[in-house]
Amino acid sequence: MNIIVDRSYRTGLDTAFYDRVEELGFLRRIIDTHRLTVVYGPRNVGKSELARYLLRSMNTTALRVDARLLSVKDLAARTSVEVLGRITPSRIVDELVEDVVEALVPGGRILNVALSLASALRQKLSGSMLLLVDEFHELPGYRGERGRQYYEALDDLRSLAAYLAKNMSRIRVMVTVSEGFAATWDAWTRLEGYSTRWVLVEHLDQEHFKALYDEYRSKHGCRLGLKEIYALVGGTPGALPDLCPLPREDLIEARVTAWLGEVETALSIARSRLEAEGASITPVELVKETLILLREPVKPLRNPQRHILGQTLVEQNVFYPKIAPGGIHYRPQYPIYQVIILEAARKEVESLLDLDPGEVYESAVYDEKT
Repeated sequence: MNIIVDRSYRTGLDTAFYDRVEELGFLRRIIDTHRLTVVYGPRNVGKSELARYLLRSMNTTALRVDARLLSVKDLAARTSVEVLGRITPSRIVDELVEDVVEALVPGGRILNVALSLASALRQKLSGSMLLLVDEFHELPGYRGERGRQYYEALDDLRSLAAYLAKNMSRIRVMVTVSEGFAATWDAWTRLEGYSTRWVLVEHLDQEHFKALYDEYRSKHGCRLGLKEIYALVGGTPGALPDLCPLPREDLIEARVTAWLGEVETALSIARSRLEAEGASITPVELVKETLILLREPVKPLRNPQRHILGQTLVEQNVFYPKIAPGGIHYRPQYPIYQVIILEAARKEVESLLDLDPGEVYESAVYDEKT
């Protein structure tokens, strides 16, 4: 297999940019035909880096906002804004950035930021611009009670999509999001008909991830082998800084235990929702239903209970959805989540916390059946 790599570009991991040829080609096409693009996928898979690389490789003018930086204490909002491409004179660049920064603080929301930029463009610059907001749900206006702020973020995204589609604004917007709320069926239906397109970014294939891992390890070191990391979290480059410093004992005690807790929490929420809909289901039965989700596509209207389960696991960032003609195909955000479900189904445990983290680790890394 030929490794596709751009060594002229440095990612946030201080590595070259690997592969993503298919995603880049798809994004280039739809940016020209859709007003709003939502880039989603598993955590740490490289969505933000992909979007940033795309804009640097295109002959376009773009303004990028990294919403994650806005939550860093004592860090000026100006540091979260980056202009990509040439805008002259430089005074116009500074004015555009200041207009966006003003919209970001103290309670900035995606709609505020986009409308501020659209207004500034009309007044100061001819031509069009692309606005990229990385992890848009991290904007200051959406911080607060978990759950409520997600609906507010979706409502704003729908309002923005409607504005862009109906007002023929000179800006196009791309957002990246790691939280599963933006990839649910509810989110898709809310934005239906508003010139919006979802783009799924999945794990790097094993060969490209190996090449990236080798480069990262040569510069920063890594206590864990490629086989371990890939078996646990798949081709997720962003997981390397978190996992590489850990000795194996800490990995099992801290990370595997945490992953067990994450899946247990998600299943508990799903069970409560199903019971609220009148479906009585035991924890063992729920695990078996979850296993079916990984094997068979779900058609929401034909199997509403399984749909509730799948969407809950998406919201809780355990699964991510992939739309296909046969229905929604659910995939684990990390391979370890699938191993946990398989182990729980084999042992018929009442709680995933009854599973031994060391045994789960062994099954993930060494058991070829998983």
